[in-house]
Amino acid sequence: MAKPSYYVEISNDYLGKHKRVTGRTPREVQAKSTEQLLRWYQEEERAREREAVADVKEHARLTREHEDAESRHEEERNAKNAEIEAFRRGYEAGEPEAVERYVSLVLANSAYPEGFPREFGVQYRPEERTVVVDMELPSPEAVPRVVQYKYVASRKAIDEVPMKDKNFQRYYDSIVYQTVLRTLHEVFEGDYAGVGEAAVANGWVQGVDPATGKDFRSCIASCEADREGFSEIDLGRVEPEACFRQLKGLGATRLASLKPVASLRRIKREDPGSTRPERCWTSSRRGAT
Repeated sequence: MAKPSYYVEISNDYLGKHKRVTGRTPREVQAKSTEQLLRWYQEEERAREREAVADVKEHARLTREHEDAESRHEEERNAKNAEIEAFRRGYEAGEPEAVERYVSLVLANSAYPEGFPREFGVQYRPEERTVVVDMELPSPEAVPRVVQYKYVASRKAIDEVPMKDKNFQRYYDSIVYQTVLRTLHEVFEGDYAGVGEAAVANGWVQGVDPATGKDFRSCIASCEADREGFSEIDLGRVEPEACFRQLKGLGATRLASLKPVASLRRIKREDPGSTRPERCWTSSRRGAT
């Protein structure tokens, strides 16, 4: 006859352990299970202590990393603030590089229609207290000519109705005059320290010579103004070409012909062979539709 056998299932969830304890009597099973549970308890206590120590070390590590990150951020912020402050002082003191950088930022934040060239060079002449700006203008080919779209029922097609040549020439000329005047205005308006007593805006166009097929880049409009005189002009009420001519701006009778003119003041280039100044040439993608 088989002897009766007793058992009990015990476990420790923290340690993830499970065991069946067997014995010949309930008391034996109780004694064995109690002993095993005690060993597991002691093992759990040691594991919890190790985990607590690890948590303290991890917390200390994370605290150090956070403090180090805050310290680095503070240093970077202080360095950036110092850089901005030095930039501000340099601009207000009329340091050429700082003035050129500042005016470039002013012009770069100006909103133009999408697709309008946003490249310009800036140079400051402290001995003359003059800001010179070379700016790219759109070529006539890049300016939209379509004034309306006409549906032709007989062909079930939509035809473009282009602007007449004479009207387009006036339209293109107006774009150039307005851009030149706007640039002068933004230079003076943005120059709160008044380091520039005069400003020159030169409008440049790139294109292809139809006679030779070669690329060219020429200045088609140049205008200079002094701060005091320009401040007396109400740009909201002027006729752009008349204002340009009143300021003795240089440009062909028809700017759309892209006939080059000698700029009133040119940017002095560090590299004689370069078509752009080595510094403060900016390309901006900002624009408004």
